[in-house]
Amino acid sequence: MATKDNTSNTKEYPDKFGRKHDSQEKVDAANAQIDAQCKYLKTKYNGVEEDVALETINILNPDLCIDIEGLTEDEFEAALFEAQVTRSLENKKKEDSAKDKAGLSEDGLRMWIALRLAHQLEWRGDYCWPKEGDIEQKAHVLREILPKLDMEKPLRFSEEDFPVVRKRLGKSLNKINSYLKPIVYEDEEVEPQAGSLKNKKRSNAPEPNAYQELLRRTTRARYAEGKSLNWKMVLDSLKHHLEKGDSLDTTGGKIRLTIAEGTDDKEVIKRKESTFEKDLSFYRQNLLKLPLPSKRG
Repeated sequence: MATKDNTSNTKEYPDKFGRKHDSQEKVDAANAQIDAQCKYLKTKYNGVEEDVALETINILNPDLCIDIEGLTEDEFEAALFEAQVTRSLENKKKEDSAKDKAGLSEDGLRMWIALRLAHQLEWRGDYCWPKEGDIEQKAHVLREILPKLDMEKPLRFSEEDFPVVRKRLGKSLNKINSYLKPIVYEDEEVEPQAGSLKNKKRSNAPEPNAYQELLRRTTRARYAEGKSLNWKMVLDSLKHHLEKGDSLDTTGGKIRLTIAEGTDDKEVIKRKESTFEKDLSFYRQNLLKLPLPSKRG
């Protein structure tokens, strides 16, 4: 009769390095040796954290078969550096995992991770940016993700998860935009009305440039509805996307946007039709160059 193999039933006891032992006594002895060497290291290098000291011992003496007090300074410093890097990466991984999970359901988390990996996004503090490229290229990637995300929302995220993901990416894009110079068009004119100071700050101005926001809203809406982005059709649609109280005149080959009353400065923004075509070309490629606007009451 074959002898039954009971090896798989043998109980194993892990020590602080994760090594397995066949008895608790051996684990206690190994842990005592590890603790003694960690204490020596923390005394030698005042301020070394417990987890770094433990990782350093694991690097220098994984089998606990040498006396670390006989090692050279170069060996200690090299191991300390490697341990600090290892722990730093592990801590960042834990922090990033917590940021990924925050506010999302299990399904939402899976979809978020898939999106993040597909676009090679990584956490940088509180912001999630592309790993590769300069600041302009990182911004470009996020500007392409956001409109697609808005279009595919029903297929990707639930009503509860979508605002969490949208806010993450929008916040990250806003941060990148803050590092970039604002878009300034050559013939843009802003005329303060009589009686107002030229540089006086408006008390409730909704955007840094109302014309840019109007063009962004209009192109995004037409894109979402699958309508043509021909410049004449977009120009004709501007009047349907004005903020409350604003007015628009598109006669005479010029665009004249008048900001609503109720602000400290009433502004008039003028554009030529020829320049409007150039502006539109930019928004065709980047529908969300600016943050989502907030409606004025």
